[in-house]
Amino acid sequence: MNTKHLISLLSAMLWLGVRVVPIFAASAAGVELSASAVAQPQMQALPAAEAAPAKASEWTMMVFMSGKNDLSRFVAQDINRMEMAGSGPGVNVVVQAATMNDGLGAVRYHITRDGNEGAIASRGERVQLADMGGKAALSEFMKWAMSAYPAKKYALIIWSHGFGWAGGAQSGDGKRALSPDVATGSVLSDRELSEVLGSVAKASGKQLDLLVTDACGMQMLSSLAELQGKAGIVVGSEDTVPADSGLPYQYIIERLNDNPGQDAQELSRFIADAYRDLHPDHVGVSAVRTDRIGTFVQKLNNWIDLVVASGKHENIADSISRLPGFYDYARSADLSGTPQPKDIFQLVEAVTQDLLFAKLASPQLIAAAEELQQYRGKIVLANSQGDLSGLSEYVPKDLYNSAYDDMKLSKMSRWDDFMKWLLDPQYSYPMPKPGKGGGAAS
Repeated sequence: MNTKHLISLLSAMLWLGVRVVPIFAASAAGVELSASAVAQPQMQALPAAEAAPAKASEWTMMVFMSGKNDLSRFVAQDINRMEMAGSGPGVNVVVQAATMNDGLGAVRYHITRDGNEGAIASRGERVQLADMGGKAALSEFMKWAMSAYPAKKYALIIWSHGFGWAGGAQSGDGKRALSPDVATGSVLSDRELSEVLGSVAKASGKQLDLLVTDACGMQMLSSLAELQGKAGIVVGSEDTVPADSGLPYQYIIERLNDNPGQDAQELSRFIADAYRDLHPDHVGVSAVRTDRIGTFVQKLNNWIDLVVASGKHENIADSISRLPGFYDYARSADLSGTPQPKDIFQLVEAVTQDLLFAKLASPQLIAAAEELQQYRGKIVLANSQGDLSGLSEYVPKDLYNSAYDDMKLSKMSRWDDFMKWLLDPQYSYPMPKPGKGGGAAS
């Protein structure tokens, strides 16, 4: 097992409630966490948030890097990759990064161009207290960046471990999704991320144009449903992201510098393509429009209702059980004993085809499946994930995690009821009355 696969496994252990001591984990993976692992720049004051706003640039890219875990080694590496392009006349790139060497704090940078990949040359300013797994650190960083470097369009990249809706542990509360800070024990939940983006949007008067998660397993429908109205487009992966080589930061920033006027849709498509070019043998990323999640959920509800109405529980459960899940594509860990998210469009196709083969699919069910597949091109703007289609979702293995009921998706869809019915064919599925539609549209 190579370094990045072991790191992915350790990440999964963290999400599943297994205590991982970061120094030991990094040592086991051959990762050194000494002070020399991160070349520290000379600290200089950056613009204060309350300073008079500068002229708005076209883009401000904010990168929030929680390396206070076994990813600590890779922080400086990716900052140096950003410096290979650097901020341009119409683009500002700002970073808040923390490693195992930063104690309870972090460092903020305004990224400037520099060709030395062995040291960080950009101006840095130390933040004394920054819980990188908490709401306050992310909120304060975003508000500072948007005030000190105002722009017409904003992108946020969250760099760290991720696991989407962390319902893998059957007794877990599902509140550990992204950006762990082992110094504090904090991890952002999907809802907390949504709350931060909502509060920042309210303060700035502007919704985030683009959110990118440089982290494993974040492209889940339940995670994205929490972000409706908070981020226009979300780019992320259904599966693993290589620890030592995630997003192609240099090329993304060069693309922005060459064409600052491009919009979030164009940039998201470029990121998906560039990611695949960088990782031809690895799972890629997709770009999803959050404003179309409501309509997608309506169509998904309609299909689910027809599937349950068929009454062919054994056929359906068997079809879904055979589908691969998170980590299966990367083959980086054996998590066969735990529930794994599965690709939604793969699931719809597999169930529909199996029922059709058994001559158990109604014309209405076939039509509903076709309508869902056709809508894929409207909600998924770009996808470089090979067999994966762009969206995954929680599928329990043996026991249903009741914390999932609190997710926004469970309130607007019947996916949660579908999962309960899969586990127990006697479950009283809330079939809608004739003439009543599915979930609320956005």
